[in-house]
Parts: sequence; C-alpha cells; structure tokens
Amino acid sequence: MSANTSESSYHSDYHFKDGELIHWEAEMDGDFVLIKAWLDHDWNTYSIYNTNFLGPLPTLITFDQNDQFELIGEIEEIGMKTKYDEESEGEIGYFEDMAVFKQKIKSISGEEFVVTGNVNYMICNATKCLPPTDFSFELIIKP
Repeated sequence: MSANTSESSYHSDYHFKDGELIHWEAEMDGDFVLIKAWLDHDWNTYSIYNTNFLGPLPTLITFDQNDQFELIGEIEEIGMKTKYDEESEGEIGYFEDMAVFKQKIKSISGEEFVVTGNVNYMICNATKCLPPTDFSFELIIKP
C-alpha cells in the first residue's frame, strides 16, 4: 500500500470548476496506469484497501480485462493517510488534497491497445458524505 515514489512528484495545482469537489484523470507513466484525484479543501476519498463498510465506502477500481495486456501486482496507493473512524470503529485509509492509484500493466500483444476501467468512489467532509459516484477511464496504449 505504501509508495516508493515520492508523493511530491505527483502533486500539481488543479483549479476546480464551480461546484466541483473532486477531479479525476487517468494517464500512462511508463508501464503504469496512474489514476489521480484532486480533492477540494476539506474533502476526503478513501483507500481501496479499507475493508470495513460501516463508515465511508472504499474506492473500487476495476480494469476491463482483454487479451492484449495483463495486470502486474497490486494497485499501489500514493498519498494515503490513516485515522480512527468512530462510525466504523476502526482505522481507515483516506486521502486529502490528492490521491494517486498506480497499477503496473504488461503488454501481451505488442500492438496498440486500449485499457478501460472504472473508479467507484465516495467523498466525505467533516459533516457529510456524498453518494458513491463513478469515474470511467480509457487509455490508448502505444508500445
């Protein structure tokens, strides 16, 4: 779950549109799919590794599998913090300001292919949580 890569290398200034509380992007960085989320001040999103569903829901990331690539290893989270959550009565992983999810992929075909997937996530602040929402992504990979 922890990252070997410096968190600061992923930070970027993002200017939110009116009413926007979170902004998602997906991109390739070498052999890695990076799924990034910028969070508005005082809002959090949550680790994919949270297992307690009594509090804020964990982020769920799915990749649509095909015969042109394979996923290598587990998703790495960059920027995650932990805290005790009274509602779920346990430790939860969360992100503030920015979240980065990093998944290594390996080309099988050696040809151009498309990686598609979805992020289902929840955001909360100190007083409320918004219902789970989806961010779908599509990346064209050129070997």
